Amino acid sequence: MIEQHIPFQTHVRQCSLVPAPPKIATLLGIAARSDVFFLERVRVVDEEPIIYLKNYVVYQSCAGITKQDFENRLLFDVLEQDYNLLIAWGQRTFEAQGAQGEVAAALGLEAGEPVMYAQQIAYLEDDHPIELSDLWIRGGRFRVSAMVKRDHRRSQILAINHPSPQSDTMP
Repeated sequence: MIEQHIPFQTHVRQCSLVPAPPKIATLLGIAARSDVFFLERVRVVDEEPIIYLKNYVVYQSCAGITKQDFENRLLFDVLEQDYNLLIAWGQRTFEAQGAQGEVAAALGLEAGEPVMYAQQIAYLEDDHPIELSDLWIRGGRFRVSAMVKRDHRRSQILAINHPSPQSDTMP
């Protein structure tokens, strides 16, 4: 939305320290039940909830972050500008789902309506994870665009190293 210059509002539902659930702790490389900064928000466009977000941040790297105004500031801006934690890269996984429970309620959807779920793990320059996001986007508002590049040298090497079915036997 930011890159596309779509105006939005952010509504913070929760901003607190919580014990890291075991799965989150594992993905962030911290001990289970360690404190993490938990931020739960809903992004709204034209009075319609579009994205429901849950962020978990390694708290030992950003003490005091709960005092920030996340209705008017972006999480990554706070991490980079206020804590000098430079996000270098991330990994995202996408999955189509039917909205259920708190997701349906947060997005104003009926149970079973389509959403795109994404999980993102953001890494610092030293490859340590700093943040994990769970986010759900209204199904009718999600579009993926990707640029792909083919490495022709690699495909030729692979073709040379993998014999065709006809060349598997000696003549």
